[in-house]
Amino acid sequence: MSPLISHFNHTVMKQRILTCLICLFSCVALHAQEDTAYTYTIYRAINLYHAQQYKRSAETFDRAFKLNGGGFNDDRYTAACSWALAGNKKAAFAQLMHIATKGNFTNIDRLLVDDDLESLHSDKRWTKVCALVKENKVKAAEKQ
Repeated sequence: MSPLISHFNHTVMKQRILTCLICLFSCVALHAQEDTAYTYTIYRAINLYHAQQYKRSAETFDRAFKLNGGGFNDDRYTAACSWALAGNKKAAFAQLMHIATKGNFTNIDRLLVDDDLESLHSDKRWTKVCALVKENKVKAAEKQ
């Protein structure tokens, strides 16, 4: 192989590695920006919750969940509280069902005593959510 071809192959390889590194760092930076936007939006939602602006809080939580494609159990739990306090039982149960079915939420004790969710207790969906969370707790205990 001639030195010119060898140099060309070496240069092409460097360019490819550099391109891959740029793509990797761009993805990491984009993910960090998404995490920052999510965290900031959750922070705003929690502040609205504490200011007793429950509907705005719940709507802000929903925007945050769209940012990261899911949301964390604690954030969705607080969103359920906001929706319940805002009088939107359907949305509150949607959040609770999400953490019970997809998030494997296990904290039945918290669920049963939380005053924010009291308006949901008389709804037939409440029993189903509680049963799922109890089941999650049993499954988690069996794994230990």
